[in-house]
Amino acid sequence: MLRMKRAKNIFHWSRASAPLRWGLALLLVGLTAAAVAYIYLPPLPARITTPGSRVIDYADGSPMTVFLSPDEKWRVPVRTAEVDPDYLTALFAREDQRFYYHPGVDPLAIGRSLVINVMARRMVTGGSTISMQLAKLCEPRPRSLSAKLLEAGMAVRLEARLTKTEILERYLELLPFGGNIEGIESASLAFFGHRADSLSEAETAFLLAVPQNPGSRRPCEQNRKRLATGVERVARMLVKKGVWTEAQAQSAVKAPLPLQARPFPRDAL
Repeated sequence: MLRMKRAKNIFHWSRASAPLRWGLALLLVGLTAAAVAYIYLPPLPARITTPGSRVIDYADGSPMTVFLSPDEKWRVPVRTAEVDPDYLTALFAREDQRFYYHPGVDPLAIGRSLVINVMARRMVTGGSTISMQLAKLCEPRPRSLSAKLLEAGMAVRLEARLTKTEILERYLELLPFGGNIEGIESASLAFFGHRADSLSEAETAFLLAVPQNPGSRRPCEQNRKRLATGVERVARMLVKKGVWTEAQAQSAVKAPLPLQARPFPRDAL
């Protein structure tokens, strides 16, 4: 008799829960469809596909002529294979240690930044990934929580529609270095006179420090002290992360700072 009652209760629960199960299934399908539409239907930011500077090289690969991009920037395209691997190692240590493993947003970095900000009682770090920073470079907004959420959403969209290599290369091309100089290849040509395929510790620290605050660290005599402080902070951070030795940090800090951009090669114009 007890078994019959239990079987009857299970039967009634099964019949009663059927609409609930269908409702949950429809909700899940709706949410999935909305997520897919959000990621794949809107166009990506125009800056993602804006052409860079056109470069004409000599036979040895050195640039003979560099033309301004259509939007009046010195923005020389670059491939990750053409970038000094030591710079990339330092970049990931500084900006996004799990770049190749997250979907655009790194929960561990966000959690860490929340703890740091709460303990400091001010905004110290935002936990932004390289993908989120690329979203910000494409569509700049005043710093706020809502802006951070929009950047996170755009980062997920970028990750779903571009490869990691494409995201990294576009990020490297759009990094601001003051004025109309964008990207590490342009900055390396402008401030060091060579491409970014072989960089010293000082050059690496410089290329990491300036984009963090291109307004106050734009290379010029007026910003010398702020730029030097930025380079030193980058060097100390890389030592703390175990990427550099103390000797490498000292080499970066003691090197002369380039405070004026060289003219871009324009022989053929």
